[in-house]
Amino acid sequence: MLNIHPLTGYLPQKASAKTVICPAYDTFTPAERRVFAEKNPDNFINTFRYIDEFEPHEGITLNMLLKQNKQYLQQLLAKGLYRPVDNALLVYQLETTDGHIQTGVIADIPYSDYEEDAIRIHEYTRKEKEKGLAKYIKKVGVVPSPVCITYPQHTGITEITQRITQQPPDIELTTDITQRAWVITDANIQSELRYHFQQVGVSYLADGHHRIASGHRFAKKCRQQNPEHTGNEPYNYMLGVLFPDNEMRIHAYNRCVKHLPIKPATLLRMLESDFLVEKHDNKYHAQPMNRQEFGMLLGHNWYKLICKPHIVPTDPVGSLAVSILQQRILAPMLGISDPQRDDRLEYISGDSHIAGMEQAIAAGFEVVFATFPTAIQEMMAVADCGQIMPPKSTWFAPKVRSGIFIRFRK
Repeated sequence: MLNIHPLTGYLPQKASAKTVICPAYDTFTPAERRVFAEKNPDNFINTFRYIDEFEPHEGITLNMLLKQNKQYLQQLLAKGLYRPVDNALLVYQLETTDGHIQTGVIADIPYSDYEEDAIRIHEYTRKEKEKGLAKYIKKVGVVPSPVCITYPQHTGITEITQRITQQPPDIELTTDITQRAWVITDANIQSELRYHFQQVGVSYLADGHHRIASGHRFAKKCRQQNPEHTGNEPYNYMLGVLFPDNEMRIHAYNRCVKHLPIKPATLLRMLESDFLVEKHDNKYHAQPMNRQEFGMLLGHNWYKLICKPHIVPTDPVGSLAVSILQQRILAPMLGISDPQRDDRLEYISGDSHIAGMEQAIAAGFEVVFATFPTAIQEMMAVADCGQIMPPKSTWFAPKVRSGIFIRFRK
């Protein structure tokens, strides 16, 4: 059962929405993030600058940055770039240039839903990153962006959001994608949405594992320190956007490797024990068509790798394409046993397509593996088993943007 609650906070003014709402944060390198922030002083990205954007000799400390982040947030509000919103739900829509549309609801969601397994996870989090984000919430007072949650499509919710999106939006802006938002203050519509979400048995965290973990960490600490804790305080809630599973789009997360420990000819020979190896002059024919196939760009030659039956496990995690790639190629053949720490391995999102793989080779990587995208049902099956997916198993796109709503947690 999901319990959604109306929000009180700040929404961008219609005229300033394009100025303040961020591009997808995790598509930036730290250097790109810094350049964008400095060129766009009124963008919300300036409220969550990170230490990795600065060189050690610049003498920038985390505490200095947190203070600066808070000042920027106060400036955005003081300039009137945001307007107050009281006791409202938001309908939020993302539309890509190829016509894909996903429509969700932005709401406050109690951490008790997370604690009671109504929101299931599929990724590990790093404790240090959790602590850093929790410190950010404490010092700045907000969460940078909503966590993205998906739920089994529900007709009642869809009927309401379709009805609402027939009306002119309160915000609409187009950059690389089009974003729209509708403010819902009608108590009857809010009650309908709350009722229908309560009929949803289980939901799944798609994006934002560190944000939900750090917010939960912050909430637990606040509870311990507040002798008059009631459960209704702002820190007890996460800012979340909920999308139906049938509208979510998952791209592949491809793997790039440099400094091969073996010669290309040796790798090809080793692959033949577990895969049918096909060389293709047409790069499009080398792309995977299911989770038991991989595309491989080795130097400037394209191959398709087709799993032999004996290497395909039946368990939810082991049968994932990224798991087969890790267990059968990256670890035993290329010596990458710890993909989170091995700096020979990098990842590129599948929405960069073949061009992204070719650019990786041009940048010095020696081999790139294209994986078949993880299905939303595969992600749910892993979460339902209480298991964890390998790092970088999913790339959800389009991404929810930061700055769409400011909700203070203190």
